Amino acid sequence: MKKIIFLLFAYTANISAEQITYGSIFELKSERIGNIVARYLITRDNHPCLNIEILDPEKNWSISSKKKICTFEEKSFMTGFTDASFENIAFSKEGLHATLSITRLRISGEELFECLIPIKENRIGDLRCSPLE
Repeated sequence: MKKIIFLLFAYTANISAEQITYGSIFELKSERIGNIVARYLITRDNHPCLNIEILDPEKNWSISSKKKICTFEEKSFMTGFTDASFENIAFSKEGLHATLSITRLRISGEELFECLIPIKENRIGDLRCSPLE
């Protein structure tokens, strides 16, 4: 039985991104945006990365699009910053809003950015951020 479930999942999630270890999820939220359902996941495996998936209810809830956001200003959250995390994550009709908190390697204190990841139909856009004052 487990092999059948795994094979079905692997088939429906055949998108060019690495698989999420669902047992390691510590934050997850989903919401309907128009005709699709979008969700975000944060796992212990790749914290502070933000995983976004679009599920298609007309196709047996298969994952039709996904994106893993692990960089800002072309630097990895894991090695390019002392600390990085997403906070205040919320959905809107435009997409996924979040506050990105970073501390650069050269200690300059915490910086906050207001971010949007546009979601339109079956497409997940790129992370767009502006400094939060």
